[in-house]
Amino acid sequence: MRFISISFFLIILTTQLNFACTCIDNADFCGSIANNPPDLIVKGVAIANNGHGVKFAILDHLIGVETPDTINVWGDTGILCRHYVSASADTLILALHYVDYMGNTIGLSGTVNSERAGDFMLSVCGTFKLFYENGIVKAPSGRKLTYGSQALQYPIFKDVLQGPRCKPPVVLSLKAVLEGAYKTTTDIMHTNLKDGGLLPEISPYDQTPWNYLSQQEKVIDMPYNTVDWVYVKLLDKNDPNIVVDEAVGLLQDNGLIYGVDDKRNNWNANYNWTYLDDIVDSRGLRFYNANPNEEYYIVLLHRNHVGVVSKDPVSLVRFPQVGATQHTDYDFTIGLNTVMGNNQMREMQNGEYALLAGDANNDGRITIHDMNIFYLGASQINGYYAPDFNLEGNVTIHDFNLYIKNAGTIGASPVIY
Repeated sequence: MRFISISFFLIILTTQLNFACTCIDNADFCGSIANNPPDLIVKGVAIANNGHGVKFAILDHLIGVETPDTINVWGDTGILCRHYVSASADTLILALHYVDYMGNTIGLSGTVNSERAGDFMLSVCGTFKLFYENGIVKAPSGRKLTYGSQALQYPIFKDVLQGPRCKPPVVLSLKAVLEGAYKTTTDIMHTNLKDGGLLPEISPYDQTPWNYLSQQEKVIDMPYNTVDWVYVKLLDKNDPNIVVDEAVGLLQDNGLIYGVDDKRNNWNANYNWTYLDDIVDSRGLRFYNANPNEEYYIVLLHRNHVGVVSKDPVSLVRFPQVGATQHTDYDFTIGLNTVMGNNQMREMQNGEYALLAGDANNDGRITIHDMNIFYLGASQINGYYAPDFNLEGNVTIHDFNLYIKNAGTIGASPVIY
């Protein structure tokens, strides 16, 4: 996302900035609250000025923490990344964050210690303010509510606010190793498919047996150290047959899995707002249907390795709080005790554990069917092939050796198709 200097005018909450505020902007309200989740979203009126802030009377509490009927909303002092705020008769919808107290020491004189615990601020780093009039919610000029809509009826807006387009995602940062791609000379995975121009721009998991069709992920600018695409599912902790959410990602040579998120947007070269299909996110995989602080089984699948399932359900935290709890990061490489079932991975030279190669039809087993696929594809070169178990772009005896080593492997029940 492009870092920009924001300078735009918003009727009541004026933002004619006298400085270059460097932050990540988003012209989409839902995109803004998804990328930078607010602590409170309310409808109300700024009834009185209060130094560099306002007294804001709440008419409807939409999302977030419990508050009094009137709250303090702090704005800019001249050099903060906030909107200027002032009292007005207009009804507004504000997405607010807890105050960071920066206004107590920076900017206008006479404001020291005015910002206190329980107060809120209105960030300028995104679209966090909307207008309400006669039952209609409107975005400021040049801004959107969500994905092309500039105005919605209030009941519809409230429904959208609770939906996946506006819901802050939960984020999972995974680490895993593929046996076939592991290089003993470097103790990391190689990137031959990416280096040879053989790695597809489009996710391969839109076909049987995965049938991941919720989004058509496409990445043109693939990270240079990408090994291959992977597919991740979250399963209900009480019934692992229920898939709660799913996502595809890009496995890097160090084992980290980057998310591919089509719900984020960006500025184009002409500084007009556009909606990019997919953006690679190094912070991890985003899930919009899962709920923060609830537990899910994690299923990691690859197109020709036996998939694995987390041994226990894992609790995820809301973006952007990656790392806020020990459960946000999940590392499959640290041992067999991270996965469901027995002998589901192999220890590599560097002590990390890797998914087992040889499952060409990706049914969760390494059987004679996989060997048949290998024989049918033997001697193919320079391509993206299911029986290319070592991910080098060719189907050779080296792939057969990986198959033989792992023949008879049966994955945990959630990865068997």
